[in-house]
Amino acid sequence: MAKKTKKVTKKPKKKVTKKPKKQVKKKKVKKKHVKRGTKKVKSPSVELYFEKEVKDVEKKWSHKPIVAAILNFFAWGVGFMYIGRMIYGLLWLFAGVLVILPVIRMQRFLPAEMMAYLTIGYWTISILLALDAYFQAKEILHWHD
Repeated sequence: MAKKTKKVTKKPKKKVTKKPKKQVKKKKVKKKHVKRGTKKVKSPSVELYFEKEVKDVEKKWSHKPIVAAILNFFAWGVGFMYIGRMIYGLLWLFAGVLVILPVIRMQRFLPAEMMAYLTIGYWTISILLALDAYFQAKEILHWHD
């Protein structure tokens, strides 16, 4: 006698749908941005300390571009030193001394026409250096903003 075999059929699984959880609205916390040059830290007290430090540096850096320009106009390089570019300023100060001293020493031996050219050249360089100091100071101020 032959045995009957039962067909085994798999029952389809019921799809279980999960109810969506209530989404809790997260409060947006405004992060205080720390200025460039400071470290980002998690501790609020340390973060406030660094922000205060940056503000103090900005207050100390109150160099005005117009003052740098005026200083550089009258004494080559002094305006650069005023804005913190010491080596650049010292080089120009040294160059100014090398130009002025020989001219002053030889003033009575040089013809008037030559003195006029030297004077025009000196004041032209002074104006250009004043403009350079002005724009460099403006750029440094822009970095601190």
